[in-house]
Amino acid sequence: MKKIAYFVVALLSLGLLLAACNPTSTNPTDGDGTTVPTVTTSPTVTTSPTVTTSPTVTTSPTVTTAPTETTAPTQTAAPTETTTPTQTAAPTSPSVDPQIAAELEAFEELFRWGGERNPYAYALGFEYASPEELNLYYFYDGGFEGEHEITDEEWEELKKQILGPTDGDGPYTDFFRLPVAKINDELQALFGISVADLVDSAFSGVFYLECSNSYCFLSGGMTSNPKMGSFLDLKHNDDGTVSLTYECMGDDMFVITLKPNGDSYLILSNVKVK
Repeated sequence: MKKIAYFVVALLSLGLLLAACNPTSTNPTDGDGTTVPTVTTSPTVTTSPTVTTSPTVTTSPTVTTAPTETTAPTQTAAPTETTTPTQTAAPTSPSVDPQIAAELEAFEELFRWGGERNPYAYALGFEYASPEELNLYYFYDGGFEGEHEITDEEWEELKKQILGPTDGDGPYTDFFRLPVAKINDELQALFGISVADLVDSAFSGVFYLECSNSYCFLSGGMTSNPKMGSFLDLKHNDDGTVSLTYECMGDDMFVITLKPNGDSYLILSNVKVK
């Protein structure tokens, strides 16, 4: 059966092939016997619609970039401000060594002005470069206790030396007697000298009374006010002496130099600070 079927198919295929090679066309005729040419119609070619393929866009994988680290700007240190040191004329409250402070306090006591005559206190406030130049008129401001009454004999001797009225029983101003014995005692204790060692200028303002072996002066503006304000500084010198700076009433400054003498001191000089 398969062979017969194959044979039939082959015959049909051959017939189709011969028909294609020798076509026989019979043109139809119109009504008057004219043959109408056969119009061969070309087979319609159906064009498939063109499909436009969009180009494939290949997307690159997104690369995530790590955020850039922002570096903080370097901080520049502010320039160090140079402070100009303030020039101080003198320390406001200088610290005093406790030992020096104690010594100053002891000297304050030595020169303290009191009710009774303290000869150390009277050695302040006027200038002398050496003990021999000490002026008796300034040193004995106030005189000695009980030496203010002038005798007739003293008055007769004094009248010959003073200027002014002398017709009364005594001077018209206060009288101060300075017995040489008392002067020598103080000069020896404070300065290591005697009246005989004093220079001529030391007797300016005083009068000598031979009848009583004393010097005297008349008040003439003398006062008994303290002359020392306070001690400010102390210096121990190489020769063993001590120099004390003190302020005197009236804002004058002096330096008095002392030499140790047993349990006390001898005064060597008292010079004004220029």
